[in-house]
Amino acid sequence: ALARDRKILQLTLKTAVFPDDRVAELAWRRMGIEVEPRQGPGVLVKAVRRDSHLGRIGVAAGDVIRQVDEHSLAGMQDFINAMKMIRLKPSIVILLERQGQLYYLTVEMDV
Repeated sequence: ALARDRKILQLTLKTAVFPDDRVAELAWRRMGIEVEPRQGPGVLVKAVRRDSHLGRIGVAAGDVIRQVDEHSLAGMQDFINAMKMIRLKPSIVILLERQGQLYYLTVEMDV
């Protein structure tokens, strides 16, 4: 129940799970990246939107995302699950691999 203007209103909420098939769109809109599966841990960055935070700091196709916040990525399903968990956060930390070197990056999420 909710009180508004001294009246009690009865509300019914229906919850829904964020669908896996919308994560690619979410990653493009919020992070400016498109990813694909790879052999080994993490996901491969396939494309980066130039005007995104990651694009502006130099993340490029061929880089590998190994972790999203506290979520280690063994593969694509872990990336999907992590994106669903962090989708509303204003910023996140990723672990990026480039040419065998690992870098922690703070990512400002686009709105």
